[in-house]
Parts: sequence; C-alpha cells; structure tokens
Amino acid sequence: MNSTKKLAKTSIIALILTLTFAATFVALPVVNAEEDTYAFITVSPNPVGVGQTVSIIAWLDKMPPTASGPAGDRWEGLEVTIEKPDEKTEKLGPITSDPVGSMWASYTPTMIGTYTFQLSFPGQHIEGPGAMGGYINETYLPSTSRKVELTVQEEQLEPWPTVELPTDYWERPINAENREWYQIAGNWLGLSGGDNFGARYYNASSNFNPYSKAPNTGHIVWTKPLTFGGIIGGEFGGGGTSSYYHGHSYEPKFIPPVIMQGRLYYNIYPYGGFSTDYPSGIKCVDLRTGETIWTKDDANIRVGQIYNHISPNQYGGIAYFWDTLGSTWKMYDAFTGDYILSMENVSSLASDTFVMGPSGELLTYILDGQNNWLAMWNSSLAIPPPLPFSTWLWMWRPPLGETLDWRDGIQWNVTVPDVPGDESIKRIGSGVLLATTIGFAGSASWQMEAAFNATTGEQMWVKNQTFPTYTTLWGLQGSMMDGVYTEFIPSLTQWFGYDVKTGDKLWGPTDSLENAWGMYWTGDNIAYGRLYSLNIDGLHCYNLTTGARLWDFYSEAGGLEVVYPNYPFDVGGFTIADGKVYVVTGHSHVQPLFRGAKLYCIDAETGKEIWSISGWLQGGWVAPPTIADGYIVTQNCYDNQIYCFGKGLTETTVTVPEAVQPLGTSILIKGTVTDQSPGDTCLGVPAAGTPAVSDEYMTEWMEYLYMQKPCPTYYEGVDVKLEVLDSNGNFYEIGTVKSDGSGVFKKMWTPEVEGEYTIIATFEGSESYWSSYAETVLGVGPAPAPAEPIEPEKPAEAPFITTELAIIVAAVIVAVAVIVGFWIIRKRK
Repeated sequence: MNSTKKLAKTSIIALILTLTFAATFVALPVVNAEEDTYAFITVSPNPVGVGQTVSIIAWLDKMPPTASGPAGDRWEGLEVTIEKPDEKTEKLGPITSDPVGSMWASYTPTMIGTYTFQLSFPGQHIEGPGAMGGYINETYLPSTSRKVELTVQEEQLEPWPTVELPTDYWERPINAENREWYQIAGNWLGLSGGDNFGARYYNASSNFNPYSKAPNTGHIVWTKPLTFGGIIGGEFGGGGTSSYYHGHSYEPKFIPPVIMQGRLYYNIYPYGGFSTDYPSGIKCVDLRTGETIWTKDDANIRVGQIYNHISPNQYGGIAYFWDTLGSTWKMYDAFTGDYILSMENVSSLASDTFVMGPSGELLTYILDGQNNWLAMWNSSLAIPPPLPFSTWLWMWRPPLGETLDWRDGIQWNVTVPDVPGDESIKRIGSGVLLATTIGFAGSASWQMEAAFNATTGEQMWVKNQTFPTYTTLWGLQGSMMDGVYTEFIPSLTQWFGYDVKTGDKLWGPTDSLENAWGMYWTGDNIAYGRLYSLNIDGLHCYNLTTGARLWDFYSEAGGLEVVYPNYPFDVGGFTIADGKVYVVTGHSHVQPLFRGAKLYCIDAETGKEIWSISGWLQGGWVAPPTIADGYIVTQNCYDNQIYCFGKGLTETTVTVPEAVQPLGTSILIKGTVTDQSPGDTCLGVPAAGTPAVSDEYMTEWMEYLYMQKPCPTYYEGVDVKLEVLDSNGNFYEIGTVKSDGSGVFKKMWTPEVEGEYTIIATFEGSESYWSSYAETVLGVGPAPAPAEPIEPEKPAEAPFITTELAIIVAAVIVAVAVIVGFWIIRKRK
C-alpha cells in the first residue's frame, strides 16, 4: 500500500472518530458549565485636552454565544467606573454589549489631571441555541479589567482640519475624508409619498433637495434626444402646425429620472412611463457629460435605492434600482444594471410610492380602508441573506437570481379604527401618514382625515373637515413637512395649515388669489419654512408658520399664443434647491404647441426672476426639473431632448512672441477663453471650443447654440486676469481684459527688466463656467547698444590759384579754341 492510500485511510478513520465523538456529545445531557471571562478597556485619544471628548471602547474576550445578527443574547450589565483627579468616582452603565461583546461610550473630562477607567462585568448565565450550532447552557463568570489611565492636559489637541466645500469643478466619487461635502452631494432617488398626483420625486414630502447647489444661469452643459421631436414637416400641415408626440399628459417620456452617484437613470419609452406593454429599456448616463455608460434592455426603473447597511462586519452603502410596475417587482444593481432578484405576490393595494428608511431601506405603506388595516413593507426585511454564514457574519448579500415572496417584507400589519368612506394615504411626512376620504352632500363637501404613526401604524387622531363647496375630484391637495400639513380649497383659492400631531388648525384661510386661474392647483412644496404653491396662474409663497402670503410670481404675458393672461403652469413642474425655485410653464398639449414657454429660476426668498430660458415641460404626470450635484436635467418638449443645465468647463490659452524681445519693446499678449462643455450644439458643431460668454448674455447665447434661435446681435466675453512673474521673483498683475464674442482677448504690455518672464492668464470662473488658466514664457534681452554719433562731412576746399597761373590757363584755353575753330572751318571747305 502506498503512502497516498495510507493517508486517505487515516483521514477517513479520523473523520469517523470525529463524527462519533460529536454524536456522543450531542447525545449526552446538557450540563451547566462555568467559563472565565476577561475584560478589556481602552480610552482614546490619550492624552487629551480638558473639555475634549474621548472614546471609551470596552469588551469581553468572548462573544455572546447565542448572538446571531440582530438576534440572540448580549452581555448585560457592563459598567465603567471612572476615578477623577479629585478622587471622586463616576459610573457609566449598566450598558448592554453589541453582538460581538463590545460597547462604546463617549466621555468629556472637565478637569486637568489623571483619570482612571475600569470595566466590570457582573457575570451572566446563557441558555439557548448557539450561533454556530449546538445548545448553550453556560455560566460566564464575572471579570474586571485593569485600570487604564487618561492624562488630561490644558493644551488642546488639534481636530482634523475642516475641508472647505469646493468652489471649482468636482466629480464623483468624493473622497471619504471630505465629510463636509455631504452638503452639496445630494442624490435624487425618485421617491414619492401618498397621492402621486403632483409627482413628488425627491422624497415623500417634497421636491426640495437640500443637499445640492443649483445653476444661477441658463448655461447648457449637454443635450440628449429622447426620441424624434420638433416640427414634423409640411406634409402634416402648413405653417409648421404639427410636431412629434411628446407624451402629454399620461405618457411622459422622462419619468422618473433618478440620479445616484453622479449618474442619471431614465426609461427609454416609445409611448410613456406607466405602461408595462413597452418595456424598451433603461439608459444610464454620466450626469456631467451626458455620455451613455450602459443601456439595459427589457427593464424599467421606478425608484432608486442606496442601502447603507451597518453591521459589525459590513459598513457602507450599496446602490440599487427597482422596477415596481405590476405584480412582480425586480431589483437591479445600479452600477452595472445587472438583474439581481424578483419579488412575487405583491399586494394589489401596494402603491408605487416609497419612503426612505433610516438606513436607506425602501418602505411602502398599504392601507385597506374597507377592511380597516394598515401595513408597512420593508425592503431589507423582504430580502434575507442567501447563505447561513451571511447571518452569522452580519453580511448583506441579496440572493442573485432568486424569486422571493414579497409578503415576507411586511414589517407590521395593524387594525385601524373604522372611519366613514374608503380611506387612502394622501401624504407622508414628519413621521406621519395622512389618510383622507372625501364625500359630497349637496353643495358641500366633507373630508375625513386620519393620521397614523409612520413607525408603528398607531392612529394619532381623526378629524372631520367640512368645506362650503365642492372641492376637487381628487380631494384636497397640499404638502406635509416640518410638522405642518397644508390643504388648498380650489373653489376659494385659499390655503389652510394644520398641526400634523393633532390635526388642529394652525392658520387659514389665506387671502384668496386674484386671478381666476388660481383655482387650479398644480403642485406645492415646503422648504425654508415656507409653502410654495404652484397654480395655473402663477407661483405663490406663504409663511408656513402664519400662512401670510409673502410674494407672487407670474410668467410673461401670453399675448395671442395662449388663452391665459400669462403663460400657464402645470402639474409637477417645479423643484427647490440652493435657495432657488425652478418652475416650468406648460399645460396645453394641443397642436400646434404654443410658443414662448420657459424654464424659470426664481429667488426663493424674494420671488424675483434670476434667469429664464426657452423650454416647455408638458403637464400631467410628469417629473419636475431634477437637481443633483449642482446640475438640472429636464425635458424640453419643443424638441424632445433632455437638457442638462449647470456650469461648464472652460479652457484658457495665452501666447506671446516666441523670439527673445529686446528690453523696451511692447509685447502683444493674446489668447482665448472657450467653453468646453461636452454637448453638441444644433449648429452642427461641438459646444467645446465655442467662446465663453458673460452671464448677462447667457440665455440668448444658449438659445442660439442649442435651440436654433437667432444669434444675439451683441454679446460679450469674460474677464481675464493677466499676471507676470519676472526673473527677479516679483509677481504682479498687469491688468484685466475682457474677451470678445469670439473668445479672444489681447493686451499690449512693455516689460521693465531683462530676463525670463512667466505670463499667466486666469479666467476666475463665473456663474456659468468653471475657472481655467494658462501660462506661457517670454524672454527679454538687453536693449540695443547706443549708436556712435555721426559727424557731417566737411566740404572740399577749392585749390588756391595765383594770378600768373590764371593768365597762363586762360591763354591755353584761347589757343585751344582757335585751333578747334580752324579745323571746323577747314572741314566745311
């Protein structure tokens, strides 16, 4: 027998013996045993400044043996004894450990000197099934850690330096050390709560994104076609009266846009966003460039999710998106678009509305008003770990390719008191579910309202509201946020405000709106302690505490284009971020589309227009302008394209003569500042390379580049700062110039000393563009040597002739003349 066979035989015998011993142990009766424990404690930082907080971390050497994920025992009665420099004693506890047997606490010392910390464990008996198998019947003995000293000094430890928010271009991912950037790094998950008429898509309470900057001009970064758009052609009516279908009112083509981690997700629908008959796919594009990252066929997106799973062994967010149309829901990976799992047996009462839980879990509520029960479904409860080890190790791993039972996600199901009529959830916010039922009695209408705790389902209050006249087919409309819910009565064009905890009226009625079209409410949001109400007639702002009307904004007069005094506003068409309100005119879907509709940016504080640009967002069940990372994306129904607004990248160039110039010579500095946005203009040229234009002329310039409007007759470029570093190390500014309509700038300048120069041209950015700079070098040589002065030539002196010499010369001349005359006469003969 060779050695390999011996080894195999030995292994088999060992395995049999192991199994035999295991079976023997299982068969034996469980005996109570005792086991020692060892306690440990640390305090940091050490040393620390007086008044600064330290972290106390303490643990036992053993995990609670029955702990398994959120279930099982924990160590109980942990206590920390603190001895102060004045010999007084303070105790923290009793404290319950976490699943791995540790605890954490913070403490702030108030005096200089030496503190001591000590952990004590009173001991504990544990019985039950062990996390790793078997049955536990064990007494764990008490233990005490050694004392740990903390030195507290007057000198303060320097905290981690604060990271300033970026003032120039930035991209994702954001380095995790830049914690302060959370203030500008909001996502847009496509959440909506309660009555979906009004299309809330930031969260369940409003279209207010508090974690994003937003554009201050109408600068366009890129456009991307959704489908054919604009005028069809002369075959379908003279005068350009027919244009391609844009999806109004119930088949919008850009719904719901979701933005996660700087990526934009949207459905590719030929006919609209609510039908499962045409699931033609999902497109994922880079928010900053419009470049397609991936396309997913035969899928829909309805909501995004970033699940921030926190457990002893796994920390951090994972991004998904969900298709929740129909009776089967599907989950996908947001990074790749890959399918993950499905959920069947979805309740027919489950609405397509979601609230984000504390860790990003998706929550949806089901209210059966006829049978008087209320339930909450939790996505994290519906998805169990795929393998037992995931439970033991506290790992989140959605099982790939499986079909799960949606009903397993029901976290609670409670019976609720009966109220007249059939209730439905209208609003979700401030930790409250507001359910309403509406009925009619002659010329009056009534609405029964019931509030439920969104965490437990417990009914908080019931109110019967009666109003003097018929309201609307959908009941009263309004928002619920910041502890207040609001209701609009169309027939009176008035608002009321109520306390979400009691249902008691806080204020109202407000003053009636003057314009009759104000009867038609089209959406509202709560932000900055204010209620913003969008009606067909205009946008109105109210104080959320008092109901006082603060300002009104009306679009431009419609003239002969529309049947309204001003261009109308329609459902779902506004969003709030960065102290600004973005609202779009629309409403009509008849051919031809009326001209002159716009996207407006309005100051949320004053109601004054900041900027506007051509564009038309259809009414109906639509997504509002969607904002994240400082960019807006929205559909322009004049051409069926997605438009992305935001600051554009720029490029600055600068040149000087290459040859070394003599000192004293004037130098021409010249260069360009150009827009480097990635979009393609409708002029058949890329946007990259077009001149950067001043904010004042941005709207007209963008309409020319992207919307086939006339080129502005006059526009200006941007300011460019010119600076110099000379050979002596002196750094100074030589002036600021403005580029022209072609993006070119220039300046004459005379160097003052010899040597090598660095010329720096800087465009410091604007509300429309990110900054850029460029530099070049210049050589300045010595000035020419002074020329030697040239003396004028002296005239030649006439030679001196004596009298005698003059008589002789004259005689010679006469003789010559006589001889010449003689020969001439002789020849004639």
